[in-house]
Amino acid sequence: MTPLPDQHPTDHDDEAGDDDSFAMSTTFENEGMAVGADASAEERRNLARTETRRVFVLKTVIFVVLILATIATSVAVFSYARSEEDADFEHEFESHATKVFQSFHGAVYRKLGVLDTFSTSITLFALENNLTFPFVTLPFYELRGQATRALAEGIRLDYMPLVTDALRPVWEEYAQQNQGWLDKAVKQDAELRRRQDERFGIETVELEPEGNTAAKNASAVFATGSNNYNDRIYSKFGKLDGGVEEEGTGPFLPIWQVSPATPTKGILNFNLLNSASGGALRATLETHKAVLGEPLALKDPNYTSQGSWNANFLKTLQRGQYRHMLDDLKGDPSSNFVYPIFDTFSADRTLAGAIRTSIFWRKYFIDILPESSRGGLIAVLSNTHNQTFSYRIEGASATFLGPGDHHDPRFEDTGLTQDVDKDLKQTFALEKTSFTQADLNTDYCGYTLALYPSQAFQDQFHSNGPIIFSLVVVAVFLVTAAIFITYDCLVEKRQSVVMNRAVASGAIVASLFPEHVKDQLIEEKQTKQSLPVSPVSKVVSKAAFVTKNLTNSTWSASNDEPRRSSYSGPADPSMHSSLQGTPLIADLYEEASILFCDLVGFTAWSSSRKPKEVFQLLEAIFGAFDKEAEKKRIYKIETIGDCYVAATGVPKPQVEHAVILCRFAQECQDILKRVTMQLVGTLGEDTANLQARIGIHSGPVTGGVLRANRGQRFQLFGDTMNVTSRCETNGSPGRIQVTQATADLLTARGKSSWLTKREDLVQAKGKGAMQCYWVSPSGPGTVTTLSTYDTSTHEGSAAFGCDRSVASKRDSISL
Repeated sequence: MTPLPDQHPTDHDDEAGDDDSFAMSTTFENEGMAVGADASAEERRNLARTETRRVFVLKTVIFVVLILATIATSVAVFSYARSEEDADFEHEFESHATKVFQSFHGAVYRKLGVLDTFSTSITLFALENNLTFPFVTLPFYELRGQATRALAEGIRLDYMPLVTDALRPVWEEYAQQNQGWLDKAVKQDAELRRRQDERFGIETVELEPEGNTAAKNASAVFATGSNNYNDRIYSKFGKLDGGVEEEGTGPFLPIWQVSPATPTKGILNFNLLNSASGGALRATLETHKAVLGEPLALKDPNYTSQGSWNANFLKTLQRGQYRHMLDDLKGDPSSNFVYPIFDTFSADRTLAGAIRTSIFWRKYFIDILPESSRGGLIAVLSNTHNQTFSYRIEGASATFLGPGDHHDPRFEDTGLTQDVDKDLKQTFALEKTSFTQADLNTDYCGYTLALYPSQAFQDQFHSNGPIIFSLVVVAVFLVTAAIFITYDCLVEKRQSVVMNRAVASGAIVASLFPEHVKDQLIEEKQTKQSLPVSPVSKVVSKAAFVTKNLTNSTWSASNDEPRRSSYSGPADPSMHSSLQGTPLIADLYEEASILFCDLVGFTAWSSSRKPKEVFQLLEAIFGAFDKEAEKKRIYKIETIGDCYVAATGVPKPQVEHAVILCRFAQECQDILKRVTMQLVGTLGEDTANLQARIGIHSGPVTGGVLRANRGQRFQLFGDTMNVTSRCETNGSPGRIQVTQATADLLTARGKSSWLTKREDLVQAKGKGAMQCYWVSPSGPGTVTTLSTYDTSTHEGSAAFGCDRSVASKRDSISL
């Protein structure tokens, strides 16, 4: 065997040693190869079983995770895409619902204004002609009424004067004398309808004139004349062909003028207060307010959306503006809109009568949504008379669905509801309201409007997109799985080849070194490479170890551990030979002071400069630092970018190392100012903005040379370096900061006047709170306390700046 460096064999020993060495070597080689072969086979089997099991488990886990990820991602993509569609659906529904609510309230408000205008015209006519109510007959009522009906979208327009019991005889006499207005109105209405139909190119439907059917079966109390009008105020109960004289003390609201004018003369003097629609009229008499009544047709429990009209209502429709739309409006319910008439416009005015119009509820919901809107919204109206009825609003049209709530229960939570009376009051505005407009009575019949989307409306926003997106995700994962399986097969094949070679190499290592030496060498190699230790990596490391070290012959047979270069490039064989058996170069310096000086603002400055300009500045500054360091016997450790590192007490002891280094730090501050000012003309005015941030700490450090590296140099290691770096990082531009240890040394040397204690503690990474001091070797200065210094302002540059690599180096090395 190779003799150790401290052994000196004699000639005799050499000869004997050679024989012994040959015998021992031969024995070791033969036994090693045999043992290695057996170990190789057993190791191959163990590794095969262990690694196969691990790889199988890993592949299974990966495959299961891949499947779960596919399912989860597909569900997430589908849910997200569907939620986006649902969000669009809800947004569009809310937008449509808002339009419907606003249009509905606006329609009620406009109709209220139209009726107010007509009511005002009757009062004005009476005042202008010095007429006293109820003895007022409005001329050309058929013309005025038709215009008002068109604006209010009303079916009819009836005028009813308020007749008290005291005025009843006089009124009935007045009615007999003025009933002839109806004959003229019927003829005028017919002519106007014909001319209007001709204007729009529509064929006019001729209606037969009608006699007075009411007079034929009337009670004997009727005083009917040759004109076939009712001479007395009367009431009926569902029929116009029979009735009884109204009894009681009144008041009465007899129908006096109607539009459209119908030939049913018996309708005049009919007291509406004592009829099915009398509730709304009585509410108007009591409150002097307008009333939107209940749909009278819905009082019939057998009423449907295909319900028919009674004969008298049909006669009115045939002569109104909806005469050519009877089939479309069939079954649609209507409500009376009653509006008061006053005798004057003064504050003490009294009620003189009322006007009544009937309006189809469908008219409140048409021409609201654009024609492009499909699917439909469901509008559900309910009132305080326990009536509920529904409409489908689709585009500009509306369809009556019938009594009851017809919305889809699945959209119960999506629906929007508004109190019509409450929101209508909010619609009233000064700029939209006339002086005479009456308030709306919300106590007699209050309405609530609810809007719901239909399934067809939601279907517009649901597409196959979410499903397609999910399938695309599944397809991507399937392709990924296929690639993974293919890759796994190739890797397994390659791993099999590598494993065979690794096991063979392991057998060679086992034949060359004892087990504990082999493991120690392999563990050291893996530790330096920062690789995890696994059976495969061990065997592979054995192969690499054998290949490298048998080729380079860098191993020492001494008792010392093998030493290898930490340089990543090719090793120099002569360097390894010169290091074998030599002691390490490393010393501990118990008393030393370290300085870190960083150029604040350098990164921003250098980013706008050419490389030559950057190095011009650094050479000027650091060159001046070096000259000053040489004068004061300061040892320069290194420069890293814009960071200058120096020390005192290293490598030779210095009693006043802290004092010397503080004075040097002050000189560095002055030098920086002078040099930057001199270079302003060459490098720009912002060069003068550069400042030095200096930190100093005192304590023991370890210094030495790592000879295995290319480019050998003296380096310092230890916690003192870390603390100095923290001190500098938490310092302030243009100032010198020292730790408590350095401050104590300065105080001991009689330099306490240089120190100014920081009022706040420095929070240093890995050190916690530290008490630091500002140093001014020329004497104490004015200090502005920095309660918290933002270390993020510390400048660094990948190209030129000090990016805290010094600190990171000190943190990563321990001795």
